[in-house]
Amino acid sequence: MESFLTYVGSIASIGSVPLAIFIFLKSKEQKKDKTRQLIIKIISYRIGEQRDLDYFELEMILKSNLRNNKLNQTAINMKSILEDLISETVSSPLLDSKRKDEILENIKSIYPSQESMEDVKYTTIKLSTIFAVTTLSISLLGIVTILIVGKSGWNKDWDFFFSFNTVTGFWPNFLFSIILVIVSIMSSILLSKYLDKRQY
Repeated sequence: MESFLTYVGSIASIGSVPLAIFIFLKSKEQKKDKTRQLIIKIISYRIGEQRDLDYFELEMILKSNLRNNKLNQTAINMKSILEDLISETVSSPLLDSKRKDEILENIKSIYPSQESMEDVKYTTIKLSTIFAVTTLSISLLGIVTILIVGKSGWNKDWDFFFSFNTVTGFWPNFLFSIILVIVSIMSSILLSKYLDKRQY
């Protein structure tokens, strides 16, 4: 039983690195999405008051919310906010056609030119993919290092480095590293399926 717990502890400690990276990236992405939604909500209130949108005021709302949420000032730009606002306006069932036209004309008049502002660069890589790549890279690095060290260069220090003395010897540690790769592949597949169901 003690040996089994040691194995589990070794795998968990190695897997904690990519998991920590995954959690950090996920929380950062969620914070950015929540900030964007909040900015759109604030601007929507202004539209609901039948008032024209002013670029200077919208920019101050954007900068204020980015600062309050401790996000980089380039994380979200006004151009992308206005694009989201156009989408919200067109799809809103609460606005009549005349009011929609007025809002769209207003947005068009303050929309920045292509030359004045670059598009926000969006990542197309899923967080589950980042987790999978990181986990596999760490696991495969272990196998490559074991092969480089070789059976002739193996000693007790390497036992601790690779498996925290859970297993001893060249071949047992090599097998242990292969098991880690298999576990990382399985965990990545399960995580990917879980995230796809949640559609985050």
